[in-house]
Amino acid sequence: MNGKLKQLAAAAAIVALVAACGAQSRALRETRRTRLAHHGASYSADVPPAVTFVTVTLGGFRGMIADLLWLRASRLQEERRYVELVQLSGWITKLEPHMPEVWSFHAWNMAYNISVMMARPEDRWRWVLNGIELLRDEGVPLNPRSAMIHRELGWIFQHKLGMDGDPGHAFYRAEWARQIAAYLGEDGARPDADSLAASELEARFKMDAETMAEIEENFGRIDWRVPMAQSLFWGWKGLAFAD
Repeated sequence: MNGKLKQLAAAAAIVALVAACGAQSRALRETRRTRLAHHGASYSADVPPAVTFVTVTLGGFRGMIADLLWLRASRLQEERRYVELVQLSGWITKLEPHMPEVWSFHAWNMAYNISVMMARPEDRWRWVLNGIELLRDEGVPLNPRSAMIHRELGWIFQHKLGMDGDPGHAFYRAEWARQIAAYLGEDGARPDADSLAASELEARFKMDAETMAEIEENFGRIDWRVPMAQSLFWGWKGLAFAD
């Protein structure tokens, strides 16, 4: 699969998610009412203890406190106090773990607002990676059926790493390829589904070999080291949950 086709495929997946997620961009209060009604106080063993503690302890006051924190977050955003916003956004994700808007806001702040404040590419990359890992390792597990979170994750890979708008894009790509190459086959090939490498890839990067194989059945052989392949993976996963 050539680079141009990969870019088009990734872009198509993200565009489809953007269109499908339009209904998810309601006011925060509406989404809170819907999601709290669905999730209630029932959490699995995989949910971080901090989330369960906050939910049980605060009860009905959780939404009120979250509203106040959102007002503070908006003020910090307007004042461009992005670093302070990181901690505040972290608190909000604990109060509203099932609101995709919260995770998207938090990840965007790190990957875009804070990263560009850094002079060295390695420091910029650290914040971009923080945004990726927040969505992939925390947001998706807590909201596995959220098309919005999958879309945002795919977009960071596509735009921040895959395109050349950021001065550090070449460094980002090289660092990403270096990290993931150890879990892939020759020339970025996906590992066999029953291999140890596949298990390690899923544990570290949350990418399952079965979905990778399904994508290749549709688009051909893919070099999974490149950012556009990551964008395509998360876009593909998210399409299953798009309305």
